[in-house]
Amino acid sequence: MRHHATLQKLKRLTLASAAIVTLALVVPLRVLAQSPSPLAPGSRNAAATANLFWVVSGIAAVIFIIVEALLLYAIIRYRQKYPDDMPEQIHGNTRLEIVWTIIPALILVVLFALTLPVLRNDRNPPADSMVVEVTGYQWFWEFSYPETEVTINSREGDLVIPANRPIIFEVTSADVIHSFWVAELAGKIDAIPGQRHMVWFAAEEGTYAGQCAEYCGLSHYDMLFDVVAVPEAEFQAWMNEQVELAMQFQPIGDDMEQPLPEGDPARGEQLFAQELGCNACHTLDGTQLVGPSLQNISETAEERIEGYDAITYLRESILLPCEYLVEGFTCVMPQNYGERLDAEGLADLLAYLMEQ
Repeated sequence: MRHHATLQKLKRLTLASAAIVTLALVVPLRVLAQSPSPLAPGSRNAAATANLFWVVSGIAAVIFIIVEALLLYAIIRYRQKYPDDMPEQIHGNTRLEIVWTIIPALILVVLFALTLPVLRNDRNPPADSMVVEVTGYQWFWEFSYPETEVTINSREGDLVIPANRPIIFEVTSADVIHSFWVAELAGKIDAIPGQRHMVWFAAEEGTYAGQCAEYCGLSHYDMLFDVVAVPEAEFQAWMNEQVELAMQFQPIGDDMEQPLPEGDPARGEQLFAQELGCNACHTLDGTQLVGPSLQNISETAEERIEGYDAITYLRESILLPCEYLVEGFTCVMPQNYGERLDAEGLADLLAYLMEQ
């Protein structure tokens, strides 16, 4: 009776295991995955990778079922029936060992043959591809279009590209290691200071969520962005608008002498907290992040550099951030704010900071 009960338990365990495996194979993983998912591709590159994933998963599932079935069969068929039973002593089966060596080797050959074209395609973009330069900062992305010299900041706008057109993304970093990843369009690519890595894809029309896939500091979560793939005509209209806006914009550069208009603190607050993201590195309450706190900066700034008033010190700190460093801090602040601010924008930001 005891052995019969044990046998029944093993049978129930076998059925339960089979049900779980069947459910895992029947229910698509993309239903359970959080969006965005690499298993819902929006480009041919991503589709090829997703197909490869399903092939590998299918082979692994078949092997898993066979191994588990044989294991359960062996447990039930060759269980110890009596306390004094001794199992038959065997010393291997050469033919069987050859079979289970050759089969995995053949599987690896097949997977290699399927993977190689995908890798080659990912490393060889079409010759007529459009180029977008991507630079990671703590904590935002900068997207530059070399053909028109238009630059978009991820805090201010989306990465807009023409749909169904191959785009090469040349990825680098200005500070620490980041990772550029648009899950539905391509695999991850590291953004490393001093190096340029390449990833390319031709996206179907739509909006795709991108992120930094490498922890890069306290505000890593803030490096989300959207890739918007639009029809060619719509992209050209958008680009023409950006070029026109860029022509109207006159960056102040590193000019420390140009007179500034009267600043608007409300507009300066928007620049500080949203468009430029200064609050990712600087607080206003005395706590320390990557950069020094700006609490009471209108008073403390006058004491930093002899002969400088607060406005001059703050202006230099924004336009030439590495000229003077507060003790205990290194220069990790982006050095391109002079290209992102005009005289009015700088005046607004200074007006806001002087109120702190």
